[in-house]
Amino acid sequence: MSNTLLASEPEMFPNRYHLPVEAYYRLMELGYLEGRFEILDGEVISKKGQNPPHSSTLTRLVRILVGLFGADYLRIQSPIVLPGADGIYNEPEPDAAVTREPENAYNGRHPGPEDLRLVVEISVLTKMTHLGIRQ
Repeated sequence: MSNTLLASEPEMFPNRYHLPVEAYYRLMELGYLEGRFEILDGEVISKKGQNPPHSSTLTRLVRILVGLFGADYLRIQSPIVLPGADGIYNEPEPDAAVTREPENAYNGRHPGPEDLRLVVEISVLTKMTHLGIRQ
């Protein structure tokens, strides 16, 4: 664990800093981050609200996954830990994740790659816009 809050890296966007997960949590504790965020590749990303197609798809997905795996193995929009290039930068909050152990096995930590059976991220408008498709 590094003692510095910010560790800059050369990249295409030189005004960005990559944060370790510990610094991200510290910023939240100190009240600098209000709302919903996740950390990806060391960058703090603001999570947007859900549009109706996203919400309705998530509701149907949850119903299906509970039927297949049971509610105790399902995490909804909760953090998981994924190593980045340096092993410390990713803590996304996918829409759904199915774990190998029941939820109470993760009281002291977020599940990592070895704990995950299935991870699902729903994207309705984002992908369509990225591909140049308009609704």
